[in-house]
Amino acid sequence: MVQSSTPLFAPKTSGDHADRFLAGLSPYVRSTHDFPTEAGFDLRPRVVSDHAFLYFKDGEGTFTVAGVDHPILPGTLFLIRPGVEHAVSPRSGSLYYMLNMHLDVVQRPGSDLLDGYQRPSAAYLRRIAPDILPDGPTGLPSVIRMPNPASYEHLFFRIHHHFAMRDPASRLRVKAGAIDLIAFLFAVGSRLDRRLGPTAEAVEAAARFIQEHASGRLGLAEIARQAAMSRSHFARSFKHHYQVSPMAYLRQVLIERAKMELMYDHRTIKHIAESLGYSTVHHFTRVFAEAVGMPPGAYRE
Repeated sequence: MVQSSTPLFAPKTSGDHADRFLAGLSPYVRSTHDFPTEAGFDLRPRVVSDHAFLYFKDGEGTFTVAGVDHPILPGTLFLIRPGVEHAVSPRSGSLYYMLNMHLDVVQRPGSDLLDGYQRPSAAYLRRIAPDILPDGPTGLPSVIRMPNPASYEHLFFRIHHHFAMRDPASRLRVKAGAIDLIAFLFAVGSRLDRRLGPTAEAVEAAARFIQEHASGRLGLAEIARQAAMSRSHFARSFKHHYQVSPMAYLRQVLIERAKMELMYDHRTIKHIAESLGYSTVHHFTRVFAEAVGMPPGAYRE
């Protein structure tokens, strides 16, 4: 067991930090490893300069993150941020099969020159603080036990397959694959959040219901019935899960559909408003203008 330690730099996480992070997300994958270990493998306490996604496909032992011990079990991902000390202590006789990836979650000038295994300075960590993967309620935990390990492994191997290829298409697939993997982790994290608990599937089903039945006539009570919840409980659960209220999400779905119809459908604005379930063209015009910053007619031009 490693003695207790603290990260060299622990960024505070907020909704604003998460929003800025997601807006600038452009991963640079530095390395991928399909890594069956040999007998006697361990990982001495270390600190790295990039993000390390250390996934255990097989094996048992103890993984220490910032002085806190966690059991290693098959299907566990340890998400190590820059500047956080970590170590592995294997169980006697246990062999590991690891799928590892090192990356900058936001590519910066010099990302291709950085030695991710080098211990970072405090000044470097302060400089990259806005680009560190957020934690806390709007981010990702350091330990994630996969409810469906095969899904994570499929995403990893898709990145790993293209990583050794240097043509532009493969490099873009690696970057896109890393974004898909991070999005997958956010989705898994939301489903595993204990504060939401078993209502997660009901909330996700309600979101699909909104997408399939979006209409200006659709109300909160009808959506909440689909989730078998009271309106207030459903609204709180939906907001916690998606960081947006159900009615704001419905408006967003309707506005995006309206944009597509205004660009590619030659029907009148009145007919488009009716097809989207708005009671009057004036109501549709007001809602659209508030969301987009211009009325539908101006957007169509």
